[in-house]
Parts: sequence; structure tokens; C-alpha cells
Amino acid sequence: MEMDDPNYISEKFWNQLVHLVAHNKSEEAEKLFDPLFYFDSCGTFHNSSSVFDGLSLLKKKNIRIVYKPRSARDYGNVMQFTIIIGKNRNSVIEEVYILHKVNLQLVNGRVGNCKQTTAKKPVGRKM
Repeated sequence: MEMDDPNYISEKFWNQLVHLVAHNKSEEAEKLFDPLFYFDSCGTFHNSSSVFDGLSLLKKKNIRIVYKPRSARDYGNVMQFTIIIGKNRNSVIEEVYILHKVNLQLVNGRVGNCKQTTAKKPVGRKM
């Protein structure tokens, strides 16, 4: 795979984040998030430390966190990719993340398979 391929970049980035979570390296993981990062959990918004804590809890419970192959899409300065979280195929959560390509930090994320989201996005920086 080529170094500028969005699937290669996002999978390598995600594997690095999961590795830091597995080894409880929160300070290093924090550097992988934009300071204005937010995660939309079906209308409830969380910051990067909440995402790290959530991923840590999933790892402790042996719940699979899997990068979805070939999911990355390139949008210039940012790319979007999807991960799958779940114990089995019948109970999965899709999460979609936006990764800034220049500084390799997550800009935001959201649950991809919400039933309904009525909340508005918080104001953040423009891409």
C-alpha cells in the first residue's frame, strides 16, 4: 500500500491509538486528538478523554474494536474512516472518524448507526 493511501494512513493511525489504549498511555494518546475534538454519541457530545476511557473499558471487557478495511475516504486535508465495535455481528456499533492528514490528529467522530440524532453540532474550526 502507498504511504498516501487514505486506507493505509487511517488504519495505521487507528492501530497506533488502540495500541496506546491497550497499554494505558493516555498522555501519548491525547496527542492524537485535535484540541477541539468532539465525539457525537447520537446527540450526546464527548471530548477526547471520554473516548480514550471508553476505548479502555471496551478493551478490558474484551469487546472487539476493528478497523473497517477499505472504509477511508479522502477529502483533501482530512479523511474519514469507519471502525466497528462489538462482540458479534448482531450487536455492533459503527463509529466514523475524521482525521486531519497534516497533523495526524482526530478532528471529530460520531456513532455511524444512530437511530435518530436531533442535536446540533457544536461550533468548531472549519476545515
